[in-house]
Amino acid sequence: MALNDRAVFEKGMRAFVSFVQAYAKHEISHIFKLKTLDFGALATGFGLIKFPKMQETKGLSLSNFYEVPIEVSEIKYV
Repeated sequence: MALNDRAVFEKGMRAFVSFVQAYAKHEISHIFKLKTLDFGALATGFGLIKFPKMQETKGLSLSNFYEVPIEVSEIKYV
């Protein structure tokens, strides 16, 4: 869906960023450990085709995520 509708792509991206930021700032950090989160699987679950550049994910391995080789500007709004 994200490949065919730019609004779906952008909403998925915003939802992913919001989730990661909320997870990182959670008060119970000993349970919700950011370092143990599988960002690749999470991004795939949010339907992302490109991984956003975020401070929280800087330098982490994304072994479970494969970006789609497409230019985002080519995705049309429906």
